[in-house]
Amino acid sequence: MWSLQYRRYFYIVSDMHKKVLDIQQAVSTPGAKVIVWHMKSGGDCRNQWWYFDESGIIRSALNDFALSATC
Repeated sequence: MWSLQYRRYFYIVSDMHKKVLDIQQAVSTPGAKVIVWHMKSGGDCRNQWWYFDESGIIRSALNDFALSATC
């Protein structure tokens, strides 16, 4: 079983403008928009924190949902 103690949260930071991936307005329901935003300093940052799960998939610290992209 994948234990929470092994999660290492991180920001995904753009080299271009130093903004981070952010779940817009910390909406925790499926289909929430992921945007780039200024890195938060203090408070609840879970909508900007990410981690790799046991399969190597990037997931949100806010709701454990995986990133996916649509065109």
